[in-house]
Amino acid sequence: MMRLLENISLRWKYRKEISKHPFGFEIVNGCLFFYDDKRFYHCDFGPAIVYYNSDNKEYWVHGKRHNSNGPAVIANSSKHPKRTYCAYYVNGYIDREDGPAVIAGTDWYVEEKHYKMDKLHCETGPAVHYHSFDPRIDGSRRTYEDQYYLNDKRIRKRVFLKLLKFDQIKNYCLLE
Repeated sequence: MMRLLENISLRWKYRKEISKHPFGFEIVNGCLFFYDDKRFYHCDFGPAIVYYNSDNKEYWVHGKRHNSNGPAVIANSSKHPKRTYCAYYVNGYIDREDGPAVIAGTDWYVEEKHYKMDKLHCETGPAVHYHSFDPRIDGSRRTYEDQYYLNDKRIRKRVFLKLLKFDQIKNYCLLE
């Protein structure tokens, strides 16, 4: 009975999107799925997968995760501790030019990762940045950790800073 109510609620909440969608949709276990004519996940005007009772959404275009206007995967957990996850995809690859491609965190922990075509890569600073603090002590005890990657290969901070100083990062990436 509960699943039936969830399905009716999803149909009502997304009635405009369902009416605009030219191909198929289906509701399974409280999730709304949009398909293209070849049965790949696909939706031009919004998320192709919507999870009931949460803000979790996934954007797909012809079977590949893709959203040119923001993160392609958005996941939020309402349980304690609250967790948030978002990932930027372009044509099925984790990729973002102007910031971290994956952002995950809780109330006291944040992790940011820079990707370029599914590889950990950042030419301007650390590709992986961890930041945590202890909320029980008014956030006064903080920890940071940075990791440097070029083309999915981890390098030491001092090597990265030397490459950055002498403007040799592009040359280093070409050699790999």
